[in-house]
Amino acid sequence: DFFTSQYIVNERYARYISSRGSGHCNTDSRKGREAMNTRIEPSGGGEDIPERGQAPPQRHVFRDAEKTYARRVRPKNGTRGKLVEEVVDLSDVVDFSKLTFDEGEGKVTWHAGRWGNVHRVRQGMDGSDVLVYSFDRHPGFFILRRGLDEALASRMAVQCLGDAVLRPPATTNFNKSHGLCIRGLWDAAMRNLRLVDDASTTGSPTKWACDGNGKPASEFLASLRWASIGPCYDWTRRVYLKDQDYVPLPDNMKIFAERVWALVGGHAACGGAEYRPNAALINYYREGDKLCGHVDDAEIDQKWPLVSISLGCPAVFLMGGESKDVVPTPMLLRHGDVAVLSGAARRAYHGLPRIFPANREHQLVDSDGRPVPDPHAREGSGPLPSCVLYSRERCFGTTPTSPVEGYLRDCRINISIRQV
Repeated sequence: DFFTSQYIVNERYARYISSRGSGHCNTDSRKGREAMNTRIEPSGGGEDIPERGQAPPQRHVFRDAEKTYARRVRPKNGTRGKLVEEVVDLSDVVDFSKLTFDEGEGKVTWHAGRWGNVHRVRQGMDGSDVLVYSFDRHPGFFILRRGLDEALASRMAVQCLGDAVLRPPATTNFNKSHGLCIRGLWDAAMRNLRLVDDASTTGSPTKWACDGNGKPASEFLASLRWASIGPCYDWTRRVYLKDQDYVPLPDNMKIFAERVWALVGGHAACGGAEYRPNAALINYYREGDKLCGHVDDAEIDQKWPLVSISLGCPAVFLMGGESKDVVPTPMLLRHGDVAVLSGAARRAYHGLPRIFPANREHQLVDSDGRPVPDPHAREGSGPLPSCVLYSRERCFGTTPTSPVEGYLRDCRINISIRQV
């Protein structure tokens, strides 16, 4: 029946994503569509695909939240015409830039409706004040609003796109097809070079040339989705390979993660034990990409936190509980925001169903779907409705001053730092 067949289609796609070794789900990709059309037979080995005529398992509320904020397009004129984005209602999304607290010393609290109490405390870090937010319903979870200053954010973005990260023996989503040879990618893309095809063998240095016979570097850059630095992670065996060579975590990322952990009281919570971050998983998002709900449980010692840094486009982030039956809290993370997952939050499901490119307009509507003015044109007209998203997120100036800033206006980079 319809519901059974729909469940099997979803299961096909989930397996395709799992086989890629990353959480990204790009429904616009050719490979994604091909995977959806492949035949999958139920195997009798405890698989949860229902037989024909049986009802599929109950869908989890976390998946419902992902579908609520996912990017959807439809023909402009109903059944034909240019595809346009469907409007997404953000009225339930916690936007830290719009929370209003009674000013005061120490911790102040704001009631976020169905999401319970949100607390804010002003802390000092590196000579400046940082606003730290926490939730009653998510113990161990913290958000540092603009916790990363602009200079350090730009530096980290350059590292994530350059040879500080993208060089052997770091692992990326290109390893399966091109071994460990993809380096110099950013410079090659900026110079409109192409890959020299005989460099595709494992272990050979990457060669780029104007007349290369391989794929353009710009296409590789557009396909970049993840990179792993520090001890390499074997996605099949789900273990870290500490005896192999690896690209070390840059010192500035290590030091920043240590300071963030101290800022949220982590040293005291761990009895004074020292946090020594030495690895990071870096995700690169483009419009239409999302990170499915998951738990980061590969690290043996779960008492150490994940310090997650947001660069570039704003995104909806879902913070759930220890099962997908817990309704997740949706929140908007912007350029420079930092999330910390520790304690109970370390074992909680989380995901990222939507990014909003900052280089183009997003339609502004209220909760009834009625247009509202562009917030950047609102002179003295009072606060914005809580349910709208800025049409032009100004993570940088009006005009990018560098190619990296231009990249971040169209894409999002997430750096998830950890100790393994």
